[in-house]
Amino acid sequence: MSARKNPYKGVDIVEGINKTAQRNVINYQSNDLGASFYGDYDYVRIPQERQERIRDAYRKINAALLPTYMKLSIEANLIEIQDRYYNRAQYYSTDANECIVAARNVSEVNRCADSYIDKLENNLFKDVMDIIKEY
Repeated sequence: MSARKNPYKGVDIVEGINKTAQRNVINYQSNDLGASFYGDYDYVRIPQERQERIRDAYRKINAALLPTYMKLSIEANLIEIQDRYYNRAQYYSTDANECIVAARNVSEVNRCADSYIDKLENNLFKDVMDIIKEY
């Protein structure tokens, strides 16, 4: 019996998840909440250098996850890993979004971004390593 060819070879499997999570934080817009703001609502954007650090954190996670993902042959496992990773990433993204919405100046946004980066580099990375161990 020949091994089933992995249809995902050569594909950045979490690229879509990474882009969604990054977009949710980096390009956060007030109307994403589905709520109406009265008066002049404004938000402070995340500085460029911190945006790049967020992208780097996701690249590191992707690099750690990719070898295990590429070795899997059961499609249900592939989908399960994506789902678990996405749910964990959303958990941290939601916290960051709430912090950024509440921020009113650059120093507060920087604090939010630094906290988010720390959670990505430590907590989410650890979560992904724990997920990988199960496969």
